Amino acid sequence: MSALPDQLNDITNRFGPHLAFSGGVRLETGVEPDKLVNTHCCFCGQQCGITLKVKDNQVIGFEPWEDFPFNKGMLCPKGVKRYLQGAHPDRLTTALQRDESAPGGFRSMPYQQAIDRVAAEIQRIQSTYSNDAFAVLTGASLTTEKAYLMGKFARVALKTANIDYNGRLCMVSAAAGNKKSFGIDRAANPWSDILGAEVVWISGANVAECAPITTNYVWQAREQGAKIIVVDPRITPIARTCDLFLPIKPGRDIALFNGILHLMIENDWFDHDFINNWTVGFDAVAEHVKNWTPKRTAEVTGVAERAIHRAAEWWGKAKTSFLMHARGIEHHSHGVQNVLGAINIVLASGRIGLENCGYATITGQGNGQGGVCWPCYSEDHAGTPRLFELGSWNVIAKGAGPFYFPDGKARFNVAPYTPPAEDVDEEYPLMLTTGRVVSQFLSGTQTRRIGPLVEQYPEPRIELHPRLAEKLGIKDGDWATAESRRGVITLRAQVVTTIRPDTIFIPYHWAGAKSANQLTISAQDPISKIPEYKVCAVRVKKAENASDLAERIIH
Repeated sequence: MSALPDQLNDITNRFGPHLAFSGGVRLETGVEPDKLVNTHCCFCGQQCGITLKVKDNQVIGFEPWEDFPFNKGMLCPKGVKRYLQGAHPDRLTTALQRDESAPGGFRSMPYQQAIDRVAAEIQRIQSTYSNDAFAVLTGASLTTEKAYLMGKFARVALKTANIDYNGRLCMVSAAAGNKKSFGIDRAANPWSDILGAEVVWISGANVAECAPITTNYVWQAREQGAKIIVVDPRITPIARTCDLFLPIKPGRDIALFNGILHLMIENDWFDHDFINNWTVGFDAVAEHVKNWTPKRTAEVTGVAERAIHRAAEWWGKAKTSFLMHARGIEHHSHGVQNVLGAINIVLASGRIGLENCGYATITGQGNGQGGVCWPCYSEDHAGTPRLFELGSWNVIAKGAGPFYFPDGKARFNVAPYTPPAEDVDEEYPLMLTTGRVVSQFLSGTQTRRIGPLVEQYPEPRIELHPRLAEKLGIKDGDWATAESRRGVITLRAQVVTTIRPDTIFIPYHWAGAKSANQLTISAQDPISKIPEYKVCAVRVKKAENASDLAERIIH
């Protein structure tokens, strides 16, 4: 049975993360590359095109790939510096086997020897415990070809029924909601549909930091007259340029969607023909949201009644629209219900499967949800530009309708509101929410090895509002301690006006003593099984023994 070494510092010292910076040939301006290689950025689901400069089989820099249709040469900080992963000092160049006497607890071994040993152990274990004793865990950052091969490896080579991918802790709430509503979990629209939308609704998505190039699409829509609605507990960078900001309490998204649908029905801002012809279940949902008056919605969500009215009117009256969301509404103990609520207001509008009208889950990695320009009716068919176009054909509906149920109709789903698994009280009076910063990616195992990205945001901080900071006697840069019923974390405070006064924010890219998940709760969505990463109850105080803390945490 494998176990962690007694001294985790030994692993860090040997395997990193160590920081890579540009140096040597990468800084010599006169060096001409041997070749230019077009590829994709390896990080988020945007999969921006990038051109790598290669010299002597080493990546020495990059050039913008301006002809690539999605990003047209634009890149975020992660994309600009991703080439520094090439020839990184932490790269593993040999197979490793556990050896407690070796530095870091592992020693090198030849690849063929490692392959032979793994194959023999698989055969031994499966012959004793059955083929299903093995499971395969893969990742959404793999290329389509590699993802296909992993499936073949599991089914054909190992003959196991057990295969999953890291989306199990990423966007499965979205997947479940999409399956319940549309019959399929796939990206439904090309991003170009954003440009012609009259209203763009963004819920629980820090677009400018997590999917930065999408910001350009939103801004282009705004330049053409679109109204931008952003729903978030924080005034994120995309929210600073929106037309209507709804500062929702963490974990209350379904209440907001139900309240919006209530107003759409009350004011007859919904598409009767689409609902009658292409959906099932509207009457039950309409009955359910009768009680979600603007007053009740405002009390639960913390959003002002007048803002709720305005959002509903803009969304309800629009001729074209695009709604997108991400992990901010999905990583909850009722994340699937949040997703169903979002889809309900899309279906009620009838604006899906049409040009400049759509719905999207912003994927965190390139193969998180699949592509568009399908279904294809034959091997030589180019595919439809978006899913759910009226008149389209799919293997489930077989011409009955555009959605992936036998009758071809989408499903409205009653989405009842439940509060977070752990709400605030006198002992823990604040809400914690977690998320990302622009220079880091997910757990940071890649980006925390790239020097310029670490320099941009070197340590996690506790973000809190000035009113809360004043009440607690905390100044910007002070050491502060956040505590939940599960753990404690001490970090520098970052005092900002862009967060609710009853909420704190901690980015989750760090491990160990800097991990935000020391505080988060393990409560799960009953359908998707995703933990409630996005909200739990905490208390905060100014830290004691600041000098000792600085020495321990920084080093």
